[in-house]
Amino acid sequence: MKRLILFGALAILIVLPARSFAQDETNSQLFLAPEDVPYQQYTPDNITSGGTVTFNASQVPGATSLTDVQILPELNPDPNTSDGDYPNSDLDAINSSDYSSYFAETPNVDYDTTTPSAGSSLATFNTPGIYFAQLDTNNGSTIVEVNVDDENAEDPAAGAGDKLGPQRKIATPNTDLVLISSGDPKDNGAMANAMAQNLPNAQNVNSVAAVVTAIMNACKAAGHKVSVTLIGHGRPGSIKIGNQRINDQGDQNGGMTSAQFQAAIDMCCSSITFYSCSTGQGPSGTSFLQNIAGSIGSASGWTNTITIATTYFDANANAMFVTYVPEPVLFAPIVIGMALLRRSRRRAA
Repeated sequence: MKRLILFGALAILIVLPARSFAQDETNSQLFLAPEDVPYQQYTPDNITSGGTVTFNASQVPGATSLTDVQILPELNPDPNTSDGDYPNSDLDAINSSDYSSYFAETPNVDYDTTTPSAGSSLATFNTPGIYFAQLDTNNGSTIVEVNVDDENAEDPAAGAGDKLGPQRKIATPNTDLVLISSGDPKDNGAMANAMAQNLPNAQNVNSVAAVVTAIMNACKAAGHKVSVTLIGHGRPGSIKIGNQRINDQGDQNGGMTSAQFQAAIDMCCSSITFYSCSTGQGPSGTSFLQNIAGSIGSASGWTNTITIATTYFDANANAMFVTYVPEPVLFAPIVIGMALLRRSRRRAA
C-alpha cells in the first residue's frame, strides 16, 4: 500500500482503515519465481481493480498458520528474444534482483500484501492482470490464481505487453473457416491482431447471426459440413461476438443460447473451436461445450486465458484445450503442447 505522510495522529486515526496499521511485505518478500508455478488448472478468484483478497492458512489442509505470501504477476515479453516468448533458461533465471526487467506489474504499487498475522494476510490488487500467489504455511504450500479485470485476450500491436504469467505459444487455428469478432467496444486490439495474422479463410463477424450466416455460406460453397474456429473475447461458458454473446447466462444481448446456436449450425458444422478466454472453464464451460457439441463432430475451447499478438497466439500457463464430442462418446480432455512446456519445480508440500 502507499504510505501516508503523518500530518497529525488524530487525523490518521480518523481516516485510515484498519489495514493501514499492518505492515506490508517488502518487494523481495513478495517475489515468486515463474519456475515455482506448476502448469496445471487452477480455480481463479475473480476481482476488480482495487479489490482485496484475504489469504488464509485454512486454504492449505491441516495448516494453522500462514507464514508467507509470494506473488507472480504477468510477465512482459521476454526482452532477450525477438518474439517475446520465454525459453526455459530465461524463465528459470528470473530472480528477486532482476524481476523488474520482466514483471509487468510492480510490487507495492500494483499489488501488495500485509505481513501474515493470525493465520491470514490481506492482498490488494490495483492493476488488471492475472496473478499467482503462493501461500506458505506450517503444513506446506499451495498456489492460487487471482484474475483482476482480466484483459481477455489483449496483446497490444506487434505482440508487446501482457504476457500472462509463465506461458507458451499455442497452435494457430487450422480449420476450413476462421471467424473473428469485430465491433466489440472493449476489444483492446486483440481481434485486430488476429486479423493481422492473415489466417486462411478468415472473416470478420459483428454479430452471432453473422456467424451463423458465414458458416451456412461456407458449407454451401464447399458442398459439405465445415470445421470452424470462432475467435472472440470469452469467459467461462461464454463467447462474445461484436456486442452479443453466445451463452446461457442471460446476457446474450440479441445473441443466442448454446442450444439455439447448436441448432442453427448443426447441419453445416462438422466441428467448432473457440479461441477465446476461459470459454471451456469449469461447470459452465463444460455445459456450454457439451450443448454445442450436440450432434456435430466436436466442440473445443480453452479453460483459461489466451492472448493474441499480430503473429501468434499464446495461452496462460494453466490453460488446457478441452474437446467434447456428442454423446454417448465421453468427454476427452486434451492438453496441447505439454511436451513443449518447460519443467515445473514444485515446492515440497
